[in-house]
Amino acid sequence: MSNVLDFGKVDGIVVDKSDNTLVLLVIDQLPWDSARHEYEHLLLLEKKLNAYVVFIQKGLYKKTYPAREFEKFRIEVSLKNVCTSKGKEFFARASKKLEPLNIDLKYKQY
Repeated sequence: MSNVLDFGKVDGIVVDKSDNTLVLLVIDQLPWDSARHEYEHLLLLEKKLNAYVVFIQKGLYKKTYPAREFEKFRIEVSLKNVCTSKGKEFFARASKKLEPLNIDLKYKQY
């Protein structure tokens, strides 16, 4: 299974049939338990999210869903560990930056 460290891979991809949204999944197992981990973690998340934006903008999802057209996209980040306040701020800022691209960003701890 791929994860947040595999920048060249999408961890998971599904269609939310309720509103025809393409959902890209990020599996994040990294710790947030120190300032060093937190900083590195945020850099890795940013890199992974940027790779997903490229995946969407270049239409690379059409290899998996060639006959489908999507107007909406969502990136869902599943966190193994509790997110810090800086992590929550990161997700809020990233979400605002993705809005104009018609990409919704969600995160949750599993």
